[in-house]
Amino acid sequence: MEINISLIVALIISLSQILKNFGLDKRYIPIFNIGVGMFIGSFYLTDNIKVNLMYGLICGLTASGLFDLTKFLKKWGVSRETYRNKF
Repeated sequence: MEINISLIVALIISLSQILKNFGLDKRYIPIFNIGVGMFIGSFYLTDNIKVNLMYGLICGLTASGLFDLTKFLKKWGVSRETYRNKF
């Protein structure tokens, strides 16, 4: 059974949110995301180890980017209702 890369990204984001709720400093979340992405990529994916680590790195960076985007939107006061009304 093959799981999509987007599921790995969602799993990384979920784990980082759980750790953030337990008190992990927000500065360390991108580092955690990259580490977990590389860990999951090295064991889950089926290519050779170099390709797996690269996919894991990309998943971790993607999760970090999504985390930073939500942080940016909250900083500027963009809510879900505002976003939905524009589109």
